[in-house]
Amino acid sequence: MTDLPPFVAVFLCPTTKRAVDIRINKRVKINKSFCLVFAASLYCGLHLSQAHAASSSSASTGEVKALLATWDRLNDRCRGGSGDDQKTLDACDEREKTGGQLTSRGWCYGEPGQAGYQMEWHPCKKGEMRTVEAVSTRNNGKLVVSWTTLKPGQKDKSGFALSADGSLSYAGTRIQPKVKVHDGQGQQSHLPPSEVRISPPSPSGKWAFMTACEPVASPDNMCAFQFLIDIKNNKLYELYWTKYGQPAHVWWGKDEAYAILPISQEGDTWLSVVDIKKRESRDVQMYDFVKQAEGALRCQLSESEQSQVIDLNTLEWLNTHEIHFSVAVLCERPTQVRVIKVLSDLLTGKLKLLQVDEPLQAVASIKASFDCSKAVSSVEKMICSDGELAGLDEQLGRLYKQSLHQGKDKEVQKEQQIQWLRQVRNKCSTVVCLNDAYRSRIRALHDAVP
Repeated sequence: MTDLPPFVAVFLCPTTKRAVDIRINKRVKINKSFCLVFAASLYCGLHLSQAHAASSSSASTGEVKALLATWDRLNDRCRGGSGDDQKTLDACDEREKTGGQLTSRGWCYGEPGQAGYQMEWHPCKKGEMRTVEAVSTRNNGKLVVSWTTLKPGQKDKSGFALSADGSLSYAGTRIQPKVKVHDGQGQQSHLPPSEVRISPPSPSGKWAFMTACEPVASPDNMCAFQFLIDIKNNKLYELYWTKYGQPAHVWWGKDEAYAILPISQEGDTWLSVVDIKKRESRDVQMYDFVKQAEGALRCQLSESEQSQVIDLNTLEWLNTHEIHFSVAVLCERPTQVRVIKVLSDLLTGKLKLLQVDEPLQAVASIKASFDCSKAVSSVEKMICSDGELAGLDEQLGRLYKQSLHQGKDKEVQKEQQIQWLRQVRNKCSTVVCLNDAYRSRIRALHDAVP
């Protein structure tokens, strides 16, 4: 090795304009000088990486804030609109997709033991147990899939085009027959669809799914018409796989004999299995199967709307016609979340229980503001038998105490509460009526508390 004369090497990090001085003593071997040069380069690289990470983190935070705001807006539209209004349905679909995007960024919806009204978005905690409803929200990430959207007269770089008269073509070749949809009265229309949505093609490039919407003149503009495209042979087949044909992730079997589309609608999640050769579909729904497995689960299945959900992240092909996946199950007694692993034979539609996992985490019971063991009236019994109502009652109780503590005229507040109990709550005969009554009263107390 050759000795180096004394010198000062100065390295400049270009983005920070910050000099790094490396002073080398009189008798330093050349290999040590290389180490020092490398150290200085590493310093600059780390500094630049940290600056880039900070910038990315800032951008990520901005994205999450925008997604949270979008989710809140869509949630208001979804919950506040009419159930048979297409705009409401579209808002619900978009809300699910936005929820999936939040989940993919490490955000969780709700925590164990929470009723629906309590659940909020928050950064996921390490090892956090997801509730059944939160698993359903995570599933929505599988619905965040880019399907090609075409309106009459448009074409796309994918090769698909939709003519003004409703004819679909691929790479310049027309696909037969013409795309036909119904009008607002349920009659076949001579007008073209207002738009079509086409899935990414299968791995071989031979198949794709498509949905089509009613003509522009239709008042509802339902997008429920579903088709299978044979891209190689330029043919179009009508194919029904779900009530509403929203875009979804598509799992293709190894030989493309079957395709699976996850469906998440009206508070439920299931799998729609499409037999490509027969051009038929069947549903894989879990409630009855899970109900039969109560003995193996050693629990009583909850009667809530969302007591079980397929975890789409676990779906896996075993061969050309068999898949397995996990299902999260909410047990009512004892109150806990269980997970079962299921095998589905797509040839027969039969399901087989493969494994029952140990309880993941106990879910705390939600108690009402009064002692349910002493419930006498039908209204009190309804509250005590419904977790969400019990939670609403407990929340209202806390708000009422807070308003009495902070308010000026306690006697007026007490009289208002008594009148609400007598004239509103106690006149309800259904859970829906009670739910609406409690939410209305909670909003009123929220507005009254300074």
